[in-house]
Amino acid sequence: MAPLGEDTPLIEQRSYSLSSSEAGSLQVLLCPRSPGSPQVLTFFFGEYSAEELCVQAAKACGILPVCHALFALATEDLSCWFPPNHIFTVEDATSQILLYRIRFFFPNWLGLEKYYRFGLQKDRANAILDFPVLEYLFAQSRNDFISGRMNLTLNLKEQGECLSLAVLDLTRMAKEQGLCPKKILGSTSYKACIPGSFRRLIQSLSFMTRKRYRQMVRRALHRVASCQADVHFIMLKYLMDLERLKPTRASETFEGQAPGAAAGQDPNCLIHVAGDSGISWTPGGSEVLLPQPFCDFPEIVDISIKQACREGHLSENRLVTVTKTDNRILVGTTAGTTAGRAPHCLNYGAQVAARKVFLELLPTLGPHGN
Repeated sequence: MAPLGEDTPLIEQRSYSLSSSEAGSLQVLLCPRSPGSPQVLTFFFGEYSAEELCVQAAKACGILPVCHALFALATEDLSCWFPPNHIFTVEDATSQILLYRIRFFFPNWLGLEKYYRFGLQKDRANAILDFPVLEYLFAQSRNDFISGRMNLTLNLKEQGECLSLAVLDLTRMAKEQGLCPKKILGSTSYKACIPGSFRRLIQSLSFMTRKRYRQMVRRALHRVASCQADVHFIMLKYLMDLERLKPTRASETFEGQAPGAAAGQDPNCLIHVAGDSGISWTPGGSEVLLPQPFCDFPEIVDISIKQACREGHLSENRLVTVTKTDNRILVGTTAGTTAGRAPHCLNYGAQVAARKVFLELLPTLGPHGN
């Protein structure tokens, strides 16, 4: 048996094709990283587990098995994430579309300090995000930014940061294509690198204001392009600036029950799971109030999922209970499976469990010297 390595396959490969949408197929959409990269994987009649589809997508994108667990499948609107054991059935008259995305992500992995993970070889440390994962994360984040998924308010500060991100994006394109700033501006408008809402705002401005914006971008692009930085460094800078613009990107929110709610109080709350701050909750299910911290991932001692009871009978609801070291608990509740989707509470349980496991499996996750 060949020795295990970071590129050792996890699951034996099954066939798939790169094609357009058609009946009796399941499509996995990939974030395009370059014009030649595959954008759609199409799977035909049969049953496929979410794990198997993720493995095929990882192979198509060059993602190594060691980074495979960072990814997951989701619906197009990101309202539902599928656990690895979820089974998709492809039939004659059905057509399903899924997104292959990086889900489990800690923002401080892109910090100014160096972070490492253990390699499979003794006394060897590796970067947490290798180049294929970094490129995919960049493509995914860039697409979320430009498509408007981030819901920016577009105040003056955010407008300036959006233009800065556009300059970095144009610089990356210029270096990838070997073009000077003047030529890249001649072939690509800076408006193609900003959200559609910001483009419409700029179009509503006067001619002189739009001209001033173009001049600002051109001068900034000449300054940034003169720096001796490679494409991956520019991608990293883009991701760090995007994280500062919208710091809640690496978090998810679920409905739940507040810890220690007294009789007569509203037990409902919103549970927030974030890679850099652990678990917090907002009383009364309000997004206006400031979240209250519950625990960080190392403080979790138990995660359980069970079927809820109502009036002595089992219901379709599920309860996800997170217990911390001081025996305080936080309960996430939601309805059961509907329309072939995985229960929403399993997303909560998977989010918490996966982040805790990542911290335990990456013991060198923390600042280290050069």
